[in-house]
Amino acid sequence: YVSICKIKFDPETHSLAVSFRIFTNDLEDALAARSGERRQLGEEKDDPATAQQIADYIGEKVAIKVNDRPVALIFVQTRNDFDAVECIFRADSIDTVQKLFIHNEILTDRIDAQTNIVRLNINGAKKYLNLNKQLADETVAF
Repeated sequence: YVSICKIKFDPETHSLAVSFRIFTNDLEDALAARSGERRQLGEEKDDPATAQQIADYIGEKVAIKVNDRPVALIFVQTRNDFDAVECIFRADSIDTVQKLFIHNEILTDRIDAQTNIVRLNINGAKKYLNLNKQLADETVAF
């Protein structure tokens, strides 16, 4: 049980590109438990209501701070790829990244063995985190 989060800082646009890759069936189960309504994911493009449910779910489960300031994740789109859904966000108005905090509890309330891998690409430095139910957040300096 694994999800992958990628966070990349673009100093030219002063933004973070943030994506989450989550297994489709696990995300369907989480959304159904949250809303009481079962949605079939995996179509070429999810309908707007489903995309909003996904964005809301991730917004509840993930928090990011840059240089001790909370970052607002702006939903961009979802992409469906075989057995996974990629959820794409961005965060604007970020001049520099010296320290990044991430809290990621995607699926950890439903799956005890869930691991949320975070791949960071900040200022040319690549770092990797393994977050789970016991360790849901971490701070990294750059």
